[in-house]
Amino acid sequence: MKRIWHHPEEPKTGKRFWRSLSQLAKTPASQEWLDREFPAGVAEMKDEADAETSRRSFMKLMGASTAMAGMAACRRPELHLTPYAKSPEWVIPGKILFFATAMPRSGGGVPLVAHTHEGRPTHLQGNKLHPDSNGGLDSQTQASILNLYDPERAKEILNFGKPVKTEDFLGFIEKKKVEWAGKGGEGLAILIDETVAPTRERLLGEVVKKFPKAKVYQHEAFGAVNVKQAYGAAFGPGSAPLYHFEKADRVFALDCDFLGLDRVGNKSVGEFMARRKAASPEDGASMNRLYAVEGRYTLTGGMADHRLRVPASQTLKVAVDLAKAVATATGHAGLGTAAGAVKVVGEFKFRDDYAAWIKCAADDLVAAKGKSVVVAGTAHSAGMHALVALMNEALGAYGATVEVVQTGAPMAVGGVAELAAAATAKQIETLMVIGESDPVFEASAEKLGGALKAVPNLVVHALRHRTETARAATWVVPATHYLEQWGDTRGYDGTYAVVQPMVAPLYAAAMSDVQLLQALVTGESLTAPAAPAAAPVPGAPEDPGAAAKAVRDTFGVLVQGADDAKWNNTLRDGFVAGTVYAAAGAFNAAAAGQLAAAAVDVAMPQGEYEVVFAPCAKIHDGRYVNNGWLQEAPDPISKVTWDNAAVISVKTAKELGINLFNEDAADMIEVEVNGVKRWFPAITVPGHADNSILLTAGYGQSDPGEVGNGAGFDVYALRSSKSPYFVVGAKVAKLKAAVTGDALAGVAGRTEIPAVYPVGATSEHHSMFGRALVREGTVEDWKGNADFVLEQGTDGHLHGNREEKFAENAYSFYKPEGAKDADGNRIPHLSDMTHQWGMVIDLNKCTGCTSCLVACQSENNIPIVGKDQVRRGREMHWIRMDRYFATDLDSDAALNNRRVERNPFDPQDNEWNEDEMDDPEMLMQPVACQHCESAPCETVCPVNATVHSEDGLNVMVYNRCIGTRYCANNCPFKARRFNFFDYNKRNPLVTKKIGSLEFNNLYAGPAGERVDTELSKLQKNPNVSVRMRGVIEKCTYCLQRIESARIETRASARKQKSRATGSVDETMVIEEKDLMVATDSIKTACQEACPAEAIAFGNLKDDKSTVVAWKNNSRNYELLGYLSVRARTTYLARIKNPNPALVAASPREARKVGQGSKTRHIHLEHGGSPGSH
Repeated sequence: MKRIWHHPEEPKTGKRFWRSLSQLAKTPASQEWLDREFPAGVAEMKDEADAETSRRSFMKLMGASTAMAGMAACRRPELHLTPYAKSPEWVIPGKILFFATAMPRSGGGVPLVAHTHEGRPTHLQGNKLHPDSNGGLDSQTQASILNLYDPERAKEILNFGKPVKTEDFLGFIEKKKVEWAGKGGEGLAILIDETVAPTRERLLGEVVKKFPKAKVYQHEAFGAVNVKQAYGAAFGPGSAPLYHFEKADRVFALDCDFLGLDRVGNKSVGEFMARRKAASPEDGASMNRLYAVEGRYTLTGGMADHRLRVPASQTLKVAVDLAKAVATATGHAGLGTAAGAVKVVGEFKFRDDYAAWIKCAADDLVAAKGKSVVVAGTAHSAGMHALVALMNEALGAYGATVEVVQTGAPMAVGGVAELAAAATAKQIETLMVIGESDPVFEASAEKLGGALKAVPNLVVHALRHRTETARAATWVVPATHYLEQWGDTRGYDGTYAVVQPMVAPLYAAAMSDVQLLQALVTGESLTAPAAPAAAPVPGAPEDPGAAAKAVRDTFGVLVQGADDAKWNNTLRDGFVAGTVYAAAGAFNAAAAGQLAAAAVDVAMPQGEYEVVFAPCAKIHDGRYVNNGWLQEAPDPISKVTWDNAAVISVKTAKELGINLFNEDAADMIEVEVNGVKRWFPAITVPGHADNSILLTAGYGQSDPGEVGNGAGFDVYALRSSKSPYFVVGAKVAKLKAAVTGDALAGVAGRTEIPAVYPVGATSEHHSMFGRALVREGTVEDWKGNADFVLEQGTDGHLHGNREEKFAENAYSFYKPEGAKDADGNRIPHLSDMTHQWGMVIDLNKCTGCTSCLVACQSENNIPIVGKDQVRRGREMHWIRMDRYFATDLDSDAALNNRRVERNPFDPQDNEWNEDEMDDPEMLMQPVACQHCESAPCETVCPVNATVHSEDGLNVMVYNRCIGTRYCANNCPFKARRFNFFDYNKRNPLVTKKIGSLEFNNLYAGPAGERVDTELSKLQKNPNVSVRMRGVIEKCTYCLQRIESARIETRASARKQKSRATGSVDETMVIEEKDLMVATDSIKTACQEACPAEAIAFGNLKDDKSTVVAWKNNSRNYELLGYLSVRARTTYLARIKNPNPALVAASPREARKVGQGSKTRHIHLEHGGSPGSH
């Protein structure tokens, strides 16, 4: 029976936390999501007519399924097992082998450790031994392994779209080399991306040396060319900044999401969070302080102690004002001169407290001179970066919080505009495109596709063959995935790392960029080494191939004393220690000042809009469009899946007439830039800058593959190389009717643009009842009351000290005892006296990046379900990321001279409340199964499918589960997922048609298209069961990792005792203390992937474990503790470190950090009505 909870009346003062505008306004749709026990379509027939309609639909679908089944073969497919002739001794089924490698990427490669099973990689983690890594990964790197097993990746060489043999392509290359040799390479051009790959760079240099008239061009949709230009002017060509956030007391981010998409280092998140550790109130003094200026909410802005909402186009004005304030405070003449020389265009109406905000921030930075840093977004102009470089020089950052390194002399390259001009002028006879970018699609505004039609031979080397560039090619050469190839890269700090293959290329025709360039330089065969003439010598090393030799040659150039021993150690460790970049030259203040003074400011036109172009948090520039894990991972800010959207502020939405509250369908807007029109669903996000439209790129591709087909809308058509980050003067209007016909010319994959578009946004999915789900305070709050976290929400009604409050929450009428033992004593339910597992999540570190979500999906064989199922609330993620906004009630009323309104949308309250609606705080909270000791789910299962283990885990027995969903109904955390279909077997992305009937493949039953191909099975973790239809699943604390560690510990203890006794006895008794798993040796997939190190997991019986230390932190609290479920997963409240001077000077900042109201913080989830769970 479901337990109904009646919450106390909600206070009318304090902080309010809400997940969406609908929830804040208490709309019926929001209340429906809150009341919903499990996703849509379970048994929600409202009346007899609805039931009859459902029955008719069911009969139609079953009839169609039967018809399709008749067409399908009735015979069962035969599978033949081929055993090893001689099994390698190190390959043991179910046992993971770990190999070090790296993922080459723009800016710096990512050091990795690949998990392999029987010779196939299945999961990735960061290489914590590498100096440029703390072991965490971003979600895109984590999900990149799925691209290896993409069934639609390029498999064979194509010539004018027709498959050819590898020898045909090699013959073409040899023929062209003869021609180029006679002309010095005239007519040859190579287009590369910004990936850091030393061997590729070396071979490219050899190509240019061999063919001196060959041209090299470079394209990266979201690169760091402006940063390189600024620091090249200030410190010499090839210079780049390397930030040390762990040394910074004060950080000022100028439209820079360095904790998210603005990658400035592989471990920048971990370094920043190292200064957010807070074990006790006394640690508050050592916490860093973050200021953020941005136009859109980012992960960095969400973590900021002070955030200023400014459109991207007006950021330069803020930079100039900050520079002037810093120059005045430090007396730095060069900075003051450069800032004064910037020509500010027009006026922008900032907040009323803007001057005080800038002055207090500048004074704070200067007071921490030598321990402060300013960092600007990579997309901003070189002039702004030069101004920031001057500010850091005035703040004494160089040699302390910023290290400028010399990455090497840059090669002379042209851009996409120069390439298009050269192609149009017929100066290029053969163009080779190497890299992961899709330049024809990404530079569509430059008309690159049309220009390349004048190139007779276009060779595209790509992992995906269904890109716009590949379609324009005469030759398409399939690229190897980085897990299939030899290569190398360097970290942001310069540490050299080797990319080594984890598996042989899945397709014989695939080749790496190293192999392709080798063909131009040496003519070595791209195929496997030829069979030796004589029989191989026993024990002789196998020939690794030409690509490995090329990498070894680069290794010999970059590494001192590069012998075989060092090479083997490098393959083992994945990197070479001591190979960091050298320091850059001296700072040239004059050159930096000259570049800064030339920065171009723009005015914000009245009545028109700013459009901002940004990479997507999911698919980046579009390269991951066919990656189902990333498509289904909700955007951290907008919470949209399977699409992109135009993000706007609440005020802008009201002006455009956009529906603020519809979470399932969005009004479409028309965006016009320089006469080009495109259409996007509008999503309202509080905290966004007014009159600013954020568009995330990479979507709207033409037939990119089954996963990416029909996903999102093209942004690149509006973006040019002249304005790659933002454009002002755009025209924006709400779409009043569908767009069809000629108006859609040039829009890929769309025959109609509807006025209202269905979106799969998860902002309200799995909403929980209860108060104080997320908790926060300031350093001063914590110092004043170490247990302030237990004064929030219902915990404020508990009695006594901290221990007494926890005991009162944990009270239960039921005794945690089981059956009697032989002596008649009751056996405790949690009878393992050596291991009891628990987890703590630190909200002070969690950025909400969703890396944990993707890592869990990779580790635990969690399927994707498709956009339609997500819209029904059926996403299968075991861990979700709840995003909350926070506003202060009573201080808001005082500031605006209005009565307290629990509903800011009340029509009786006509005064626009910008502070409440458009400038809230943002907090993130990961939620998974809490592994309750008194789990409500366990008591209602009629078949005992969900039970408690002796070591404290709430576990599922899948083959007992009959799908009643009683457990999901009784879970107050809404952490259980039900398999409505065989998602792991049936393709949810296919639409079936029979006559006029059209339906999703999931409803086709046994005749539906299968997705469990041999290729897709290669990625599955064999240690985790693949669930079927009708089964509940949830977080297991990575039980497979726990059991593996316990088995290894037992085997090790038995081995040690055997050595001690000098005999082997299978019946020997091992003492319990020897069976305890080593402290902190087990890491769950989410914990391992977290770049912020926000998750601690371990044995609660081990007093030395990190999880025990975090449990003893006074910030620790239990989610919905008053339910007495005794959750094993608890949370550490977030602590903000506001500037006292700014809080005193600005009532608005006082309200935002919780100092405007001294009453207890509250939580709004259920609308304040009684009768909830």
